[in-house]
Amino acid sequence: MHRTIGLLAVVLTVGVSDANAAESSNADPPLCGAAPGPIGQWRDYRVCRTVRTFAAGDYCSFAVKSEVVVDEERIRTLAVDASGKPLVEQFTGPLVFRFTNTATGKSALGDVSGDADAFHHPDGRDTWILHDGFFLNVSKYVTTNVPPGLYVLSGGSIFEVADRTHFRITPLGKMENMCETLAN
Repeated sequence: MHRTIGLLAVVLTVGVSDANAAESSNADPPLCGAAPGPIGQWRDYRVCRTVRTFAAGDYCSFAVKSEVVVDEERIRTLAVDASGKPLVEQFTGPLVFRFTNTATGKSALGDVSGDADAFHHPDGRDTWILHDGFFLNVSKYVTTNVPPGLYVLSGGSIFEVADRTHFRITPLGKMENMCETLAN
């Protein structure tokens, strides 16, 4: 809601970085975020768990370890509601993961760097306009339009989140499933 969120692991992480948290054994959010700041001011935005293991059978048929290799994301708030809660946020910067099949040792890099705009609707939904990269972990426990997997998206996407277990991704570029990449 990362952007387990490249930009979330929004998923953003943020509400989307771990869309599968409700049923996953990795239920705590992977992103720390940033302390609130004045509107328009860029702040650092960092991944909390720099190493994470995705259980076999939840995402891929085998366990996958992800490690943050580069994390220099930044965030700024562009609009808030009357209570000060962000309504519109921008994300930018480099974020690169190394994914490893824990059974074989095969690994691959996933560069999810780029820019994103997050719109937080009053009814609790989120809409993310992802201009570049994004990391999306989809467990078997969520309702979405893509099968379970660990996806590295590039070339832009639209990410619509109803809640932590219901979302839709519309890839506008390439969508690589690390489960397939690391399978052999």
